[in-house]
Amino acid sequence: MASRVIGRLPVVYYPQTGKLEVESAGEFVETQLFQRLDELAKDKPLRLTLTVKPEHHKRSTAQNSLMWALLTIMADHYNGGRTGGVTPEDCYLEMLEKYGAKVDYLEVPAGALDILRGCYRIVHVVEILEVHTGFQHLHHRRNESTDRRDL
Repeated sequence: MASRVIGRLPVVYYPQTGKLEVESAGEFVETQLFQRLDELAKDKPLRLTLTVKPEHHKRSTAQNSLMWALLTIMADHYNGGRTGGVTPEDCYLEMLEKYGAKVDYLEVPAGALDILRGCYRIVHVVEILEVHTGFQHLHHRRNESTDRRDL
């Protein structure tokens, strides 16, 4: 039988006391969760499996748009009003490196660029090496969910 989630309850774990505390916004969810469990149990013991995992927040579309707007302003500032030069993508990569994101430098055949763009969150061509080698020097931010080490 496929697993199905009955509910999610936001809690905070305090290692100093070894206790879990339901977040204030979670009190309503806790009430609903217990009501649902009562419905499922039908006055009999109900066996459950509790899965605990860290909370993970992704950026919303609005947050992502704001981030890129700010990176564009940052790039414009670096360029002093001139066109060309530093791009918002350059600023993004700089911030990733500054704050500890994993960044790799690779030399790959020029034809591999499309493949890498499908495997990594961001791929930035740093320089194109001598034409007869057919290799490009790439700078990329690893996307942990699609990392391909067998390329």
